[in-house]
Amino acid sequence: MTRLFLRRVEVTIGLGNEALIIDPTNFITFDIDRTASDTPATGKVEIYNLREDNETRVRRRGINLQLSAGYEGRFGLLFSGDITKVDREREGLDRKIVVTVGGAIEQRTRAIFSFSYAGTTPVKQIVKDIAKSFDGLTLGPLDLITDADVEEDYQYDGFASHALNGVLNPRGLRWYEDNGKIRIAKNQSAAPDRPSGVVVISEKTGMIGTPTLTDEGAKIETLIDHRLELEGVVEVQSEILNEGPNAVNPRALETIGNHKIIGLRHSGDNREGDFKTELNLRRFQ
Repeated sequence: MTRLFLRRVEVTIGLGNEALIIDPTNFITFDIDRTASDTPATGKVEIYNLREDNETRVRRRGINLQLSAGYEGRFGLLFSGDITKVDREREGLDRKIVVTVGGAIEQRTRAIFSFSYAGTTPVKQIVKDIAKSFDGLTLGPLDLITDADVEEDYQYDGFASHALNGVLNPRGLRWYEDNGKIRIAKNQSAAPDRPSGVVVISEKTGMIGTPTLTDEGAKIETLIDHRLELEGVVEVQSEILNEGPNAVNPRALETIGNHKIIGLRHSGDNREGDFKTELNLRRFQ
């Protein structure tokens, strides 16, 4: 069984040399919701008893916030996005700031793309040019766009997000922002779109309870694991379902096997209580 102990939570505000790394002795809670869609990630991070001077540095709308969490030996980035709101509250004798965050809000809403191409232009090139309009975002793999995908005398002047939709949607593709990257995926596809390896989820690796069957695939809870990525592949294993009383339930057994992650929610804190990831999975066809 995987040994997971000494939970860690790290919050970084800002980028580069001016970044503020929150002292891990501060009590930190978080709740982050991400989906593989054009809806930006949302969430809240609560930081208790932050020094007054550091609190002032946090109160800047649009500044980047990165949240990393996990255990000794299994620790990594869970979220990177923008601060959209900061509230100050009292909880007994403690003072806390409630930081509302969203996935790259500023880059998505302000990016403008204005360009024209004469003749035949590969869609991959158009996507690369559009992606340059999103300040601070990088472009992920373009393997799902084929060399045969082209546009004739293409021109556009407007929001970059709409431009991406315009060239991808007719080809059965979509895009979404994920932790600072522009990702391309297939509409309603269960096939894996990422080259990363399969992550096994079982009682031995930290699965909480048993999977729940859904119309698309399954819902499952597991201990925090930064390796779980949108559009990534998980292999669900369960000794309880295979050998326990639920083994006679064919619907429960349908949750076993390979699935693609289409939504995830990270929640927990750096001291006690829940420290988990809830996954929404789509089964492979």
